[in-house]
Amino acid sequence: MSKRIKVIESYEASDMEFGNHILKPKMNISEILAILGYASDKDDSYLNEIESTYESVYDRANIKYVYRQFPFDSGELSIPGLNFDYPDFRELFKDCNACILIALTLGLSIDEYIRKTQILDLAGALIVDACASSMIESVADEVYSKLRSEYLISNIHFTERFSPGYGEVPIEINRPISQLLNTERRIGLKVADSGLMLPRKSIIAVWGLCDEPSKYTYDRCSDCRLRFECKLKESGEYCARKK
Repeated sequence: MSKRIKVIESYEASDMEFGNHILKPKMNISEILAILGYASDKDDSYLNEIESTYESVYDRANIKYVYRQFPFDSGELSIPGLNFDYPDFRELFKDCNACILIALTLGLSIDEYIRKTQILDLAGALIVDACASSMIESVADEVYSKLRSEYLISNIHFTERFSPGYGEVPIEINRPISQLLNTERRIGLKVADSGLMLPRKSIIAVWGLCDEPSKYTYDRCSDCRLRFECKLKESGEYCARKK
């Protein structure tokens, strides 16, 4: 089963294209359970409810994304309108000569779905919220993998995907990235000066382009909001995302 997902690709400021289909984002049940505060020991009826809710979120989602490739200015870690002078960015972009900025969203319909569910079923709304959070991460992972495969044909390698708000990079950096991508007009994603996004289930991220495979790795668990209470981590497991 596939769903039409609006993709806007831009390699130059004047070159905007609408892209292809991607498969339905894969459900990461371990991650959803971790968001809900559980390990992988829930009964079948609860797991069935999660699976059903994930399908409902997917049916209501209006998934869109936009990305652009930017060369670095004269070898400096900056592009017009955005400065990458933060330790995490310097490490991420080491030996890179360009980067990709990307924004993805599930759309306002998911925010509305969560709000309506909260009125009738608060426990159910928590599951909707968790499924939506996991889904937008899956979309970002799948788009990243798709683009990486395409770039590898030309022997261009990707660093890991990194989002503002992690490490020492302030979430406010979301705002200039959104302006460079024109997200409000292109995909309906508004970003406040504070870096908060609307629709809520959205991601802004960057990664570098280099001639050789990147050795940079980032421990996402160290910045996860659930890191001090994660049931999976307590049992020696992880939510299946690359650390």
